[in-house]
Amino acid sequence: MSGADVADVAVDTRHWIGGRRVASAGTFTDVSPVDEQPVAREARGGEAEVAEAVRAAREAFPGWAATAPDGRAAVLHAIADCIERRAEDLSQVETRDNGSLLRSHRRSVMPRVAQNFRFFAGWLGELDGGGLDVSGHREQVSWAPSGVTAVITPWNAPLMLATLRIAPALAAGNTVVAKPPEWAPLTASLLATSPTTPACRTESSTSSRAWAVRPARRWRHTRTWPGSRSPARPRPAAWSPRPRARS
Repeated sequence: MSGADVADVAVDTRHWIGGRRVASAGTFTDVSPVDEQPVAREARGGEAEVAEAVRAAREAFPGWAATAPDGRAAVLHAIADCIERRAEDLSQVETRDNGSLLRSHRRSVMPRVAQNFRFFAGWLGELDGGGLDVSGHREQVSWAPSGVTAVITPWNAPLMLATLRIAPALAAGNTVVAKPPEWAPLTASLLATSPTTPACRTESSTSSRAWAVRPARRWRHTRTWPGSRSPARPRPAAWSPRPRARS
């Protein structure tokens, strides 16, 4: 199985590596905390998938690092535009996958996801690589991309926390391998391909350069349950939203 219908939104559950979908031999079940029912069969990543994702990110790095700051800023703004256009889909899927309130995703979380990209895009126009006088000494400042960035995010606000790390890495000219939480990975999959969806097609020629970054899906699957020594995902509370609520 390579996809799932989650709150009436089609989600591809394979890895996204090198600008394409990549299946894994193994899968695991993603369970919603809303009603403890399965929502998708997810690709289970391993060492081979990690190596492929890192290789793709390294290959994409020279071109992205050489992109001028204003060009990178344009890409980040284009990604933010796509997020805003798909905010309802992202909110519905994250609510089903993560269990947080739908109204919170609509009103604050998804707007913040877009703002993560806009904030760091804005700072690209503020950074000056010139010199500074500090205590009578001339300091020369330069900004240089470092390479591939690994991003691992928790389940409690998966897309917002992922983009809070992905956006500055991209802004700095780095490429990214992202590992979403196995308890709530679905919006990461939507984010990876959002620039190429019909809703965002007008931006695809620009946004696709950013997704030369090739975020990958998970490479390790672990799960702990109440009563174990490791922190466990809370059981659904009485106020959990309905999976397909639209209002």
